[in-house]
Amino acid sequence: MIRIRTTASIALAGVFFFAAATAAFADEASATPTISLTLPESIALALKKNVMLNTEIQKVDIAADRLAQARAQQKFTVGAGASASHFLPNEFPVNSTSYDLGLQLNQPIYSGGRLEAQEEQAEIAFEQAGVDLEAKKDDLILSVKRAFYGLAKAQRMEVVAREAVAQARAHLEVTQKFYKAGTVAKYDLLRAETQLAQVQQNLLTASNGVGLAMNALNNLLGIDLSTIVQLKLSPEIKPIEHSLDDLISMAWEQRPELRSLALSVRLNEAGRKIIISAVRPNIDGTLSYAVLHQDMTAATSGIWTIGVSARVSLFDNGLAKSRLSENTNIAEQLKLMTGDAKRNISLQVRQSYLQLQQDKKLIDASRQALVQAEEGNRIAVVRYQSGVSTSVELIDAQTALTQAKINYSNAVSDYEIALSELERAVAMEL
Repeated sequence: MIRIRTTASIALAGVFFFAAATAAFADEASATPTISLTLPESIALALKKNVMLNTEIQKVDIAADRLAQARAQQKFTVGAGASASHFLPNEFPVNSTSYDLGLQLNQPIYSGGRLEAQEEQAEIAFEQAGVDLEAKKDDLILSVKRAFYGLAKAQRMEVVAREAVAQARAHLEVTQKFYKAGTVAKYDLLRAETQLAQVQQNLLTASNGVGLAMNALNNLLGIDLSTIVQLKLSPEIKPIEHSLDDLISMAWEQRPELRSLALSVRLNEAGRKIIISAVRPNIDGTLSYAVLHQDMTAATSGIWTIGVSARVSLFDNGLAKSRLSENTNIAEQLKLMTGDAKRNISLQVRQSYLQLQQDKKLIDASRQALVQAEEGNRIAVVRYQSGVSTSVELIDAQTALTQAKINYSNAVSDYEIALSELERAVAMEL
């Protein structure tokens, strides 16, 4: 008898705790900002506000500045100079002042290919910075999709939990009437009360999961963590028409990581040109004009000067040779990295594709199981209300229906996440 009272007390305590927590949550929700977002809107917001992405944008700007510097080195430069001197009488019989003013134009004529290769390197680095930025955007988009669909999954679980609470409460009301009429035992009433307390606890857990998932999404979007996000979901399940081989080929063409490696190969080739230029002559041309004046001679004259200078390395203790050897080793390393990257990308595409196919089958199977569970629950309700079945049979049917809803919801959410993973693996929207 004591055990029965304890069970009933636990059930009633769970009911009161759930009611208080729900009321507190409702009061807090009314005071917090709310925003409605689709997936594209969420992605656009994250791309705009994400701090780490802004640092990658700065890298592109830096690469653009370096490209401008490399191009400027091949063009002429103009400089100006001036000097003045005053000689005291102990050195000369009279005070004397002299000065000169000059302009000089310098133009690289031949650098052995160094300046051209440096510009080529800067152009490739600028393009690579853009490709790396694209990869960071793809990573951020995948993170947003995961968080978005993770929140959708948590919200679906909360809906299922609320429906389970409504079912359990309705069952408890019917059982209370039967108990008062003397048609069911005390055990059936306690079982119904315990079932309600259990599903209410499940609802609290599901609601907490929604809060955690919402915080994760808000953090990625760069908005206040307390903001309530209402998702605008598409009801359609997007099918995939491409074959696995086609998806792998698309990934090899589209993945920014492979394009970045290809640019690294070109950077290394341009670096080889710079190394070779070190053993070639470097020729510069100058054109200058100077104005000279001296008080001692009271003469002022202007002088034009045209000059050509050449420099060539005769002996460097094997420096150029070791640099060429290093360049060759880097080229081999990049070749191995490219092959390994292709294998990893193929693995990512294959795993995402197989997971997607599995989740699609699970959606079909869980949808059919859900229909059957709904029919089984309907029959169990009718049988229990007609007095031809026990409370245990109805609770089992309700539990089976709740689990069927969870399985279907999980299958849909897992499919959405798997599709996001596949789109990141291919680097394009499918």
